[in-house]
Amino acid sequence: MNLFRFLILITLFCSFSAAGQYISRRGFFQVDQIRGCNPLQVQVTVTPDLPDGISCSVFAVDWLGNSTPTDISPGQSCQLSHTYNTTGTFKLQVFLGGVGINNIDDIQITVVDNIAPDFEISACNNSNVMVTVTDRNYDQYFIDFDNDGTTDATKNTAASVKASFTYPSTGFKTINVRGKDNNSADNCSPTLKFFNATTNLTAAIINTLEITAADSVELTYTPSQFVEYRIDIGIGGTNYQQFATRTTPNSGQKSEQVGGLLTDNNFYCFQFRTVDPCLNTNVITGSICSVNLNLAIDFDVNHLTWITDNAFISNFTVERNADPAYGSVSGVLNEFNDSNIICATDYCYRIQANYSSGAKSISTFRCGTSITASQPLPIDNIVSIADENFVDLGWYQDGNFKAKDYFIFRQSNQTGFSVVSSTPDTLFTDVGYNNLNTFGYRIDYTDICNLTSPPGILFYPIQLNGTVNDDNTIQLTWNNYEGYRFGVFRYVLEKFDADGLLIRQRNFYPPDSTWLDEFDDLASQGVSYRLTAYPLENNIQASKSNPLYLERRARLIFPTAFSPNGDNLNDGFTVYGQFVRDMKLQIFDRWGELLFSTEASEPWDGTHRGQKMPESVYVWKASITDLLGRSLTRTGSVALLY
Repeated sequence: MNLFRFLILITLFCSFSAAGQYISRRGFFQVDQIRGCNPLQVQVTVTPDLPDGISCSVFAVDWLGNSTPTDISPGQSCQLSHTYNTTGTFKLQVFLGGVGINNIDDIQITVVDNIAPDFEISACNNSNVMVTVTDRNYDQYFIDFDNDGTTDATKNTAASVKASFTYPSTGFKTINVRGKDNNSADNCSPTLKFFNATTNLTAAIINTLEITAADSVELTYTPSQFVEYRIDIGIGGTNYQQFATRTTPNSGQKSEQVGGLLTDNNFYCFQFRTVDPCLNTNVITGSICSVNLNLAIDFDVNHLTWITDNAFISNFTVERNADPAYGSVSGVLNEFNDSNIICATDYCYRIQANYSSGAKSISTFRCGTSITASQPLPIDNIVSIADENFVDLGWYQDGNFKAKDYFIFRQSNQTGFSVVSSTPDTLFTDVGYNNLNTFGYRIDYTDICNLTSPPGILFYPIQLNGTVNDDNTIQLTWNNYEGYRFGVFRYVLEKFDADGLLIRQRNFYPPDSTWLDEFDDLASQGVSYRLTAYPLENNIQASKSNPLYLERRARLIFPTAFSPNGDNLNDGFTVYGQFVRDMKLQIFDRWGELLFSTEASEPWDGTHRGQKMPESVYVWKASITDLLGRSLTRTGSVALLY
């Protein structure tokens, strides 16, 4: 090749390179791209003036550098293109027409991962915005703040990758950021993010500050989207130092775990600053402080004290055990005395400071076991339910004292008391009780502080007694019940038939303790009674006497004389009965001869075999079965008169 042709070739190469073309190693061809993101399209153009003996009339390309042509130009075309769909570095080879190896040339092609660059958005006042590109994969970044296709800022990785922009109006905007390497195709994917331009930045909402351990707290807050906040921490509300800077692209509550603290010795305050990164200014927009709680156990009272900054606190809520709102004190007070306690009982407390903004600061739990010097109160409300051969006892424990063991004392027939049993429960059944003797009881106890109660109230279970009089009336008596602190309001006496069905009930009021039942229920020969005592005090169970079963006797009613003279007055003799189911009546003369017999309750008219019997005294015999199925025989005499 002569000097003239060489100079022409150099001139063409320079023009191609200036137009964005990249010259191959030997200068036989050029490509439009040597580097770019996947997928990358590369176009090969053979140089117009080639050395002698070399032609592009037919040429082939090995795009991947395997020394094996994979693409052949059609005819006289001096251009071929190819799209790389995998990342890597490739030796692109071109094979030109001619003889020998001097017709082969190459160039290096680099295809990189197509990474959409990440960036952060920070809102500013007056519809301004700051974009910080956090990606470092590219040499350059192009920022289009309003996604209109025009690059508003170009930033090199070597410099600060920050840019600000002022929107002409508020509202939702789309920010477009893409990356590009030097000497590379501009084909990498962009990242699009949405942003709401605003006139004034919004402060974060502080939700809670909770002590989670002796060396850490958890701070929760709700930020505004894309607003940058600086969080400062200070011991005892002084000497604030920057703890963190946070900008959140997503809405919703956020939390910060802060460790390395001494929450048992100090209280810590956190203040939020709303930052304008465009003007490099910040404004304090909220604060919250931890609550350092202390618990001191004293006789009959648990003392709670705490320290915090009381500014902007409306009130404090006291949580005890499972009760989250056990107590409340004013926001200017830092103590609470709990005297509503039971000895030797574990209590756990924590304090919640309620701010006027709605924020809440929650202390750690402080726990202790209470102590007391108070004398436990006696047992003075006892329920007694008696039966013939046992009695069930139940009693009420004062809520200010917690019993460890109850001791049941019993006396019989006014003799001295002795312990018959002990139990941790408030129920006891005495199987040594019976309704034939008079039993008195009292309940004492030892509380969980090993203090002994005064003697409990002395009481006697209700004993209901009764007798059947000759006229079948029933006399009932009972003792007034004294097992209630405020006494008995009324007694209710219930009467049942032999099948247990209620016949009637009657009210009595102290000091009534006796009643004569002049029955008018001829169908009930066997009856039972039970007396119930209702206390004056509300919410106390009633007590019951023993059930009392009594049987009335079958009674016969008969005249001592009769006169069958036809005047329709006392013309016949018969026997009537109470509680009589069946009866056989027989009449005998003085010599024992049977004169009359009936099972149909028909009267004897004073005749025998159709003949009138003479005036005399005759003997009668009644064989009966009562309503209870018992067989009885009664005899008597009757005078026959005319």
